[in-house]
Amino acid sequence: MKKQEFFKNEYGTVYQRDEKTTVLEYFKKAPNHESFLKLNEAIINLYRENPTQILIADTRKMGLLTVASQKWVSDTLFPTLLNLLEGKTLYHAQLLNPTEVFSKVSANNVRRFAESLKSNFVLIQYDSEEELEKGVNEFRELIQSN
Repeated sequence: MKKQEFFKNEYGTVYQRDEKTTVLEYFKKAPNHESFLKLNEAIINLYRENPTQILIADTRKMGLLTVASQKWVSDTLFPTLLNLLEGKTLYHAQLLNPTEVFSKVSANNVRRFAESLKSNFVLIQYDSEEELEKGVNEFRELIQSN
């Protein structure tokens, strides 16, 4: 699968794998909120240049996020991306490691924070790459039908 890398550091990478899909992949836990922000702000910067309706976050190696990082995702990241999409729906798929409790806790807290964004926002969590790809294909069908 072709991918165009936009940002990469020791904690993760942000890239677009096609014209409709942006991916955030964690390599390991960011040690603090500032390191987490640097990686995640790259998503906003990419969306300013080329917004996509599908955002995948591979959080399998993310670890536990600070409460500040969790709130930043729901209070800043998601609203900014929705604004940049100008009324289009953001489909967010989170790939979780079912055995990694800390990543699941963080992802579920972000999900709870993000529930207030209900308008034009869909978040689904997956435990396997196969499930995630099926979900992404369903997102693509929804985008094409609108």
